[in-house]
Amino acid sequence: MEDYITCFSCDAKSLNFDGNCHEYMLSSPGCYEMFNEVLEKEYSDYRFSKAHHYTVDAYAIQHPGELKNQKAVNSVGIHLVSLYFLFEKSMNLDYAAE
Repeated sequence: MEDYITCFSCDAKSLNFDGNCHEYMLSSPGCYEMFNEVLEKEYSDYRFSKAHHYTVDAYAIQHPGELKNQKAVNSVGIHLVSLYFLFEKSMNLDYAAE
């Protein structure tokens, strides 16, 4: 078994192991683990908390899941709209999160 694998959703290189993944944002277990490590840092250190919204939006749109899963389709749409308002319309993060 190789030590690293390329995530089939986002092409990131991550550790190759068997593990859990998100219910509908599909990825390799290693990629999902890296995402959770970033979330852990954001939750445990207030200096990183402002990045949380961007982290979740970026991960969600890079791991779209299957078209037959309505949760996956809705998730991508919501996160794309959020990033659109943040970057294209310069909307305040507090408003974009609503």
